[in-house]
Amino acid sequence: MKKLIATKEFSYNTRMLRAGDTFEASGRDAMLLVGIGKARQPRAAVELKGPPANVIAKVAVSATDELPAARAEYQAKFGKRPHMGWDLETVRAKLAESVVPAVEPVAAEPAEPAPTANPAPVEPATAPNALS
Repeated sequence: MKKLIATKEFSYNTRMLRAGDTFEASGRDAMLLVGIGKARQPRAAVELKGPPANVIAKVAVSATDELPAARAEYQAKFGKRPHMGWDLETVRAKLAESVVPAVEPVAAEPAEPAPTANPAPVEPATAPNALS
């Protein structure tokens, strides 16, 4: 008997199976069900190896670096968040090379006089009449 996993809904051995259900089938039935695509064999568990020592060292250093503080400084200075792809050197370079322009206060323009309650009547312009 071989263990299989159903890939489609079907009945086998008086049992209704749905996709993802595990079941056991005889060797010949297992070969046939896998061949027509109704079932697949379960994958063997794979033991994953850890990352190499040099990668672990880089991750440990980057976890304690000053990138979050530099990003906060950039956001405080420019009012927008830095690009997430920038590393610490790039953020520091952007902070050093760019100067925020000083904002000069705008002089207030004199206000227009308030309209009067009874404005002066405007006489209509008279155009010469060619018919008269």
